[in-house]
Amino acid sequence: LAPLPATALPLVKDIVDAAVSNLAPTRVSDLSRMEWALRKLGLEDRADKLAQRLTAENLPFRPLDGFAAGRITLQDIELEVPFSEEFLVTRGGRAVAERRHTCWMAEPGIGGLAYS
Repeated sequence: LAPLPATALPLVKDIVDAAVSNLAPTRVSDLSRMEWALRKLGLEDRADKLAQRLTAENLPFRPLDGFAAGRITLQDIELEVPFSEEFLVTRGGRAVAERRHTCWMAEPGIGGLAYS
């Protein structure tokens, strides 16, 4: 995305204002993407409004959509993070393979980790 031409700014700002003011509760990942897009379009003041909503979520991290794009590959992540396919035990006692690979990591001294 490139900054908007000055002639388009008033119309786009009106559209963004209407959309943001009527925005229903939205997933954090969606808010992060919208904030990123508004910043890329040069609409910093509108992006700041979404950033306030992200701050209100009290996350222990700041979502940075697309941050690693072009900087890190999936292979880089796989070398660093020991993903494995876990088996979960159902109420009936049957072991079922997860549909995704998971990594359980913690700071030294942290005890066992488990699903809640």
